Amino acid sequence: MTADRLIFRQKATQWWESSVTRVGVAASTSTITEYDLMQLKKQQQREKTRARMARFDSYRQKIKELPDVQKEEALHRARAARAKYRERNRVKLLDNARGKRRAAFEAKHGPQAYEARLEARRQRELEAHERPRCRTRVGATKKSRPPSSPPSQPYPAHHPTNSELIGGSRRPKLDRF
Repeated sequence: MTADRLIFRQKATQWWESSVTRVGVAASTSTITEYDLMQLKKQQQREKTRARMARFDSYRQKIKELPDVQKEEALHRARAARAKYRERNRVKLLDNARGKRRAAFEAKHGPQAYEARLEARRQRELEAHERPRCRTRVGATKKSRPPSSPPSQPYPAHHPTNSELIGGSRRPKLDRF
């Protein structure tokens, strides 16, 4: 058990015992379980969230009471702060996911495999930058091919339709009902 986990458990035990004596439950039930620890953590998280929301509400109230010019500035600052917080959170989540992916990759392919793969990718990208790119015409997607030999028998300008092949005329019949 890590040191911080141990400290947390001691604090939790103290809290548990104090709450047990407050409620008046027998002292025999004052052993703390993992479930109780989890519940305690959840409760602490809820309290922190509630406090944060209350703080935001008080900010909103203060902003509403400001004159128009200051209100705009305050709203702008709040939006910027929110964007910064969101970005920080996104980066944290990305790092977390990257760490998990890396751990899984190294578990499968051995230690230092992830670094080796990153290094190989960097090397490939460097080589790709150093290699001269082939120039293509504007609008051309593929490299220009040498002109193929013309077909031995050129196609007729008009391809016969099925009705012509079986002897019908090409002219549409307008007198049909």
